[in-house]
Amino acid sequence: KSMKGRVITALLATLVVVLCVGFVESFTFQVLAQEAECLYENIEKGVNVMFHYQVISGGFLDIDVTVHAPDGLNLYNTARESEGKFAYHVETSGEYSFCFNNQYSSMTTKLVAVSIQISEPELDVARHDQLNPMDYSMELLSARLSQIRMEQANIREREKAQRNTSEATNTSVVWWTFWEAFILIALSVGQVLYIRNLFEKRHE
Repeated sequence: KSMKGRVITALLATLVVVLCVGFVESFTFQVLAQEAECLYENIEKGVNVMFHYQVISGGFLDIDVTVHAPDGLNLYNTARESEGKFAYHVETSGEYSFCFNNQYSSMTTKLVAVSIQISEPELDVARHDQLNPMDYSMELLSARLSQIRMEQANIREREKAQRNTSEATNTSVVWWTFWEAFILIALSVGQVLYIRNLFEKRHE
């Protein structure tokens, strides 16, 4: 092939890989105190699902999480965790629910970040034998790019949680410094007034 033909082939291969990358959804939402929120996703049989969540802000950064299949089967259940992952090979097509329960919290609203990745199963040896080297490499690269996108979403969630924690800490430090200065000033003024009053009584 000519150099131009090779470049066009490479560009087309790259485009196909990008289009084949697994579907990744990212959400950030609030779960009010004493309430629950659910996400619903229609998923086809035969794909892999990677679910990741992290509590970004609110209280002790914990929440209850459950995942249910269309037939009601409980696939994942955890209590009062700040972060978690769940991987599942879908065996039944239908609507899957991802629920976040904050009912044990009486006052604190939780901010939760969620990523859901839906991708084709990992390539196996049999699948490898059925594909030519170019197609197999493209599918393998597609799977790797899908994993990278999921990790990028997780990193963004962690950065957001760390930023919120840092901002909350800075705010607490500012308020603590303010009240500390206020108390010191109040004590100083009180001491001055006390000593002044003491000298006035002696002069009398």
